[in-house]
Amino acid sequence: MRCILYSAFVLFVSAALFGSTMEPRVCHVQIKLSAGSVPPRLKLQVFAGDRRLSEMKVPIDGSLFLPPLAPGEYRVQTGEGTNFVTSGPLHVPEAGACELRVSILGHTDAKNQLVEDDLDVEDLRVPRKARDRFEKGFAAVQRGELEEAKKDFLEVTRLDPKLSRAYNVLGLISDQQKNRPEAWQYFEKALELNPRSKMALMNLAKLCMMESKYDAALVFLERFRVGFSEHADVYGMEADAFLKLGKSSEAVRAAQSAHRLGDQNWEIVHLIAAAAYESLHQPEMAAAEYRRYLDEGSNPEMRAVASQKIRELGRVAQQSQTTVPMNSLMPR
Repeated sequence: MRCILYSAFVLFVSAALFGSTMEPRVCHVQIKLSAGSVPPRLKLQVFAGDRRLSEMKVPIDGSLFLPPLAPGEYRVQTGEGTNFVTSGPLHVPEAGACELRVSILGHTDAKNQLVEDDLDVEDLRVPRKARDRFEKGFAAVQRGELEEAKKDFLEVTRLDPKLSRAYNVLGLISDQQKNRPEAWQYFEKALELNPRSKMALMNLAKLCMMESKYDAALVFLERFRVGFSEHADVYGMEADAFLKLGKSSEAVRAAQSAHRLGDQNWEIVHLIAAAAYESLHQPEMAAAEYRRYLDEGSNPEMRAVASQKIRELGRVAQQSQTTVPMNSLMPR
């Protein structure tokens, strides 16, 4: 069975309507796997709706620049043949930085080949017709034909109603079609059929974050980590959720855990930790985190924010060190 994972995207840009007459933009993309190097056959595709605009080979360092794109909304997919796919949105702004970070929940083997999930029990009981239709739908996803793929996977659920992976893919397709309520239903069905599905747990956690359901996101992330090695995406999302919930100490701990793993796509955890330290009234620690972001982060807009924050915190520190003589307050 083929595996589709919902990739983690960190975007520092604002959305714009497709079809803008503004000048085309060149966007930078950085791709990283959970473990291992970028495989040699990994490709990235850019779509406008169901229309594929470009296909590029991903360099070994995972860093590439997309062909010029008009400001607007797009979709990107990464994959190796028909063996692995991640998919998510790309928003090209009219102004400011255009930078996309992609963290793939996958790994490569000793030969630097992408490895699918361990064989699942459900793979052993899938009828041949359902398996063939699954493969047909997967190929449609690769081509960007989401509506056609949706029909195929709905047929898979008719042929094998207990195949959780099919519902997970349907949720992914619905999300890409901006039908979030339907995506919720499919991901929840996938998790109902397979309570240990890492794909469904991560996808539900991401939807919770997008809908500001931070407590629920933390529950899904905690379930995701059971029996799974440490992952920067999990810690990074937890740090963001804790910060939004006003749990600053927990946000700092999660951010430190993400940074300890050294994931280059999560340098933003320094900004999360800095904001948490500010709320804890620890300006020196906050300034240190902003400086760490400047050492690691490349996004010009976020770098400008970090620099401004360091200056503000410096002024606050100077003011706190200035004591007012008591006799200056006495009437003359």
